[in-house]
Amino acid sequence: MKVNLNGVTRIAGKAALAIKKASPELMLGVGVVGVVGAAVMACKATLKAKDIIEDTHNEIDEAQEDLLDRSVPEKYRRKEIFKIYIHHTSKMAAIYAPAAIVGGLSLALIIGSHCVLNRRYLGTTAAYKALEEAYRAYRKRVIETLGEEKEKEVYYGAKHENDIPVREVNNETGEAVITPTKGVIVNPDFVGSPYARFFDETSTEWQKNSEFNRMFLTAQQNYANNLLKARGHLFLNEVYDMLGLPRSQAGAVVGWLLGAGDDFVDFGIYNAFNEKARDFVNGLERSILLDFNVDGVIYDKI
Repeated sequence: MKVNLNGVTRIAGKAALAIKKASPELMLGVGVVGVVGAAVMACKATLKAKDIIEDTHNEIDEAQEDLLDRSVPEKYRRKEIFKIYIHHTSKMAAIYAPAAIVGGLSLALIIGSHCVLNRRYLGTTAAYKALEEAYRAYRKRVIETLGEEKEKEVYYGAKHENDIPVREVNNETGEAVITPTKGVIVNPDFVGSPYARFFDETSTEWQKNSEFNRMFLTAQQNYANNLLKARGHLFLNEVYDMLGLPRSQAGAVVGWLLGAGDDFVDFGIYNAFNEKARDFVNGLERSILLDFNVDGVIYDKI
């Protein structure tokens, strides 16, 4: 039977890669089991140690009586008793050695798993930061070439149109009035930056009242700014928590840092380029796509 060595090599390579990928979890699991095993072994060794301690006391008593009967000087009696202590101490070390070795190796595995995860985390952060800096540099070049206003239109997929019907509510009469005006509309397929999140039914804080949602978001945005000024930094995941939204991997390393960007937190509620945001502010929509003005990766700057 002919064996396909290339196939075997590929299978072995995939298996090795899978093990390497899961190495932190494996090391942690083995380390925890090892610590428990070491504790059990130490308990069993303690039971044996009682017999050794008892034998030590008996041998010392017998040796002292014998040495006294033979009128051996005090100096030599101490040496003989010291030899007994050394002999039984080596026995104690021998019964506890397996538990100590297993415990030490287990702790080494636990610490090793942490080091592996930390290296991967730092590597991911560095790669993410490099990508972010390249993207920022690209947007800067576009602004220098086309201008800030045009760059925003390109970014949001927006365009100017004449006679866009804008629905507004008359505060005195309470009636809705549609006024044709020149404005900006946004590509409906625009989903924002990687940090954007919909504040809708998926949030634990969302309500069916549009006015309540607007007031809640405004209050949380003010709170986030106060927190940023008080602490000097704020992670995106902390803002997600404020809004009852699920956390993200990026949110653990990106956020706001005083002196590194705008120095304020903006949820994108009053985004003039977003038609849905205008409807939300005017009370015509209960949900909104929030796009946060994070300063980028701040994990390595704190």
